[in-house]
Amino acid sequence: MVRIEELLSRYNKLSQSQKPADAQHPTEIRLETLQSMGGFTEDDKIQDIAKKLFNEETGWDFLRIVRKDAEHREPVFLHQDFCYQMGSGNSYSLFIALTPNHPDNGGICVHLGTHQLGYLGDAGELNSNVLPEGLPTLQANLSPGDALIMHSAAWHESGRNNEGSDRVYLELHLVSSESPYSKGNICGFKQSSWSFNGALINRDMNRLFTNSRSQRLQDFYSQLQDKDNPEQS
Repeated sequence: MVRIEELLSRYNKLSQSQKPADAQHPTEIRLETLQSMGGFTEDDKIQDIAKKLFNEETGWDFLRIVRKDAEHREPVFLHQDFCYQMGSGNSYSLFIALTPNHPDNGGICVHLGTHQLGYLGDAGELNSNVLPEGLPTLQANLSPGDALIMHSAAWHESGRNNEGSDRVYLELHLVSSESPYSKGNICGFKQSSWSFNGALINRDMNRLFTNSRSQRLQDFYSQLQDKDNPEQS
């Protein structure tokens, strides 16, 4: 078992001192370094998982805590993470349960095989009706210290936290250590010859685009707000 007591203690301190990232994702706490959670990736079991990926040359590009609790009970709609990320489609989320995670408190549910659909060209709530009938799902039922690894293109969702207990995951996003987005090696020695100079945890895509669809939409919304609130513009 990962040093779960230490990780949970660090989470409790963070949740008291750090506000969630933003109104769009109020249950997320973004972390800048592995040391913010005590360098947990040196644990033998984390190393065993990392060595099964990318020919034992595994890096990481972001770390965060995702929680539900008595204050944050709402379900999360069906989606994939790949469309909100950057880099190769071959990447994974390693979820470590810091508390019990099960259907009654909003544990994650993964639709198996959906990663084969890959990048979908847009982001948002997905339509489960397009999936074949009988496609299996994995409804996580995890104890503290258990881990779940999920392909970044897999469709997944989570139900309402009806129980109201803390449901807390530590999520480490794993990529090839040779990716320009990698912030360091979990295992192996290879590295990219150059690195992306941006904050991936903050989805710093503006560094990559000069005139993107998202940037144009943001400008459009800003113009609408200016029209609706002329005194503030």
